[in-house]
Amino acid sequence: TSTTKTATTGAFYIDRHEVTNAQYRLFLDWVAANSDTTVRHPEQPPGKNHTPRYWNLWRPALLRQTGMDRMQQFNDATFRKPDHPVVGIDWFDAYAYSRWAGKRLPSEAEWEKAARGTDGRIWPWGNDWDFAKCNSGGYEWKGERDGYIYTAPADHYPEGTSPYGCFNMAGNVWEWTGESARSASSSKLEKVIKGGGSNSYPSL
Repeated sequence: TSTTKTATTGAFYIDRHEVTNAQYRLFLDWVAANSDTTVRHPEQPPGKNHTPRYWNLWRPALLRQTGMDRMQQFNDATFRKPDHPVVGIDWFDAYAYSRWAGKRLPSEAEWEKAARGTDGRIWPWGNDWDFAKCNSGGYEWKGERDGYIYTAPADHYPEGTSPYGCFNMAGNVWEWTGESARSASSSKLEKVIKGGGSNSYPSL
């Protein structure tokens, strides 16, 4: 059984595009010069490094030695393209970046409004699913439908923008919000993510 809830938000601004690797690089450069003392969350773990996961060497040596890594389209450059959205960052990274940028993470209700408008539509562009309007369902071994197996540039799929002109709010990369919710599996509080990723499939 599905439930519907209605929420009211005040006026707010939200970025039209996902944060790109180029934008996040500016943040990292600033942190390297100034530290993250003024922008980090009070509960951030000690010794936290804001470098995205895939900007570090991540492939196990055994995988490289056997040559298996050459058989896949996933490589060290896959998630580092300047105009693509940054991935491999956790909630504390997203919080610190937003503070550094003079902004904040949106609430869940704000994110939903920016993505779906006020008419209750299912997807940012309307109520009918269309693989051509977002980066979703991409797998090397299952076939690609929208042109990108992994991330797409943050300004792609203009025909899939939301009523407020926001890009990629369905698919491409999951997006952090500023809220927590109880996990159905463990009952513990976890940070809320929205929007789906490049390998997500539609579900209702």
